Amino acid sequence: YGANPLPTRLQRLWDQAKHVLCGGFPYSEGIFEDLNKVICAGFFWNKEARAENTVREYLAWEFTPEVVEEVARAVALLERNYPRATWKREEVEEAYALLQQADRRLPERARKSWRWRILFLRALIDRELVAHGGEVSDHCDEAFEELIRLFHLEQGWRCVTPPSRAYLAREEARQRRAETLPPGAHQGV
Repeated sequence: YGANPLPTRLQRLWDQAKHVLCGGFPYSEGIFEDLNKVICAGFFWNKEARAENTVREYLAWEFTPEVVEEVARAVALLERNYPRATWKREEVEEAYALLQQADRRLPERARKSWRWRILFLRALIDRELVAHGGEVSDHCDEAFEELIRLFHLEQGWRCVTPPSRAYLAREEARQRRAETLPPGAHQGV
């Protein structure tokens, strides 16, 4: 569903463990957690680092210093809305509005970067799902397709691939083909 920034959670975990840690290597499942990896690397570099400062430095470097405040606020809202059970419509709408405002002020290289796109698409998807009672709208489906391309998941596993209509149709066709193979035939194709 796009980026999953978790600065507050990572800060809490770091504060609980930093006294017994020295350095580290952030494990990652994909580019959707790019900001989280940068936060962890900041902790490993400086035990007293603060996640909110690292977020602001990341935003200024990757996008532009002019959008740091509104995007940092949007990141905080995206984190609060990460478990979908905790969604608050007004926070989902605010995160999307903040990122829309920032999008208009970004230099073209930043607006087209995958780092920006996964953050922006996360807010767009959240907004579309909230606005349509959890149903996938056309805009949401387009965002899923863009994420699939950005994440190189055209042939990805169902558990990690955004559920676009086209992806689900490909998966259904693959399943039908697999069901027609004779017993013992290779089904990984």
